[in-house]
Amino acid sequence: MVNTHGHGDHIFGNVYFDEAWLHPADNALYDMFFGYAKEEMDKHGLKPCPVKPLEIGQVFDLGGVQLEVVDLKGHTAGSIGLLDKAGRIIYTGDGLNTHLWMQLDHSLPMATMLETFRALKEQHGGDFDYVAHGHARELRNREILDWMIAGCEDILAGRTENDQPYQFFGGTARQHPISET
Repeated sequence: MVNTHGHGDHIFGNVYFDEAWLHPADNALYDMFFGYAKEEMDKHGLKPCPVKPLEIGQVFDLGGVQLEVVDLKGHTAGSIGLLDKAGRIIYTGDGLNTHLWMQLDHSLPMATMLETFRALKEQHGGDFDYVAHGHARELRNREILDWMIAGCEDILAGRTENDQPYQFFGGTARQHPISET
């Protein structure tokens, strides 16, 4: 099991595996979320598996499918993606998707997210056509990387006059409109 980051909705399945891989920058998140769930897990005789530290550039061979770990820090400090160059798909968890989910206390600054996206485009932009992110039902075209770069640039430049409030489990945040145009 490879965890794209340390949030509960991406790690709780680890109770069904013998080991998992996680970027060490998210170890504290991993421990925090499993700490929240300890009482419920104890009721069912479950416990998290041990995690092994993964590194940017590490390659997992799934029997003919090679997945390279790429840096997607921003949503969390240890967010990663898994790049299948042969299949031209990048699996991104929450690190790259159709919104900038950066309002959490443990998210890094927006400028870091922008740097991460620019580096991904420069280093690997020609290696994938599709993005499979953690909260989608279908593959997205690689252009979402450009949309997210533009969104980060807008926010950092203060172009937020069209942002709208929305409610999420942590309270109220702002939604910055991002489109294909």
